[in-house]
Amino acid sequence: MLLILHAALGLLLVVNAVVLLVRAIQFRTRSLLLTAGFGALGIVAAGLNGGSYLNYHEDFSSMIMSAGFAVAVVSYLLGLYFLPRNPVSLGKAA
Repeated sequence: MLLILHAALGLLLVVNAVVLLVRAIQFRTRSLLLTAGFGALGIVAAGLNGGSYLNYHEDFSSMIMSAGFAVAVVSYLLGLYFLPRNPVSLGKAA
């Protein structure tokens, strides 16, 4: 049951990463594009290697899964840091 919940939350993270990447493309802001792209890449890498761990039970898949998670967290934190202080300036780029 917990594994199903874990997989469902992972799929929700992938959907949210794609939505955030699309929004970053719409705003055409380089810092948001880079951070959203690396965040999505980290989430997808974590998900793929999580599935690989379930199939093959290799420790390196678990390690790569946690590295993908770390890349996503750092990317999204940097994205929050690089957001413009004035939200009106972000709306002008659209």
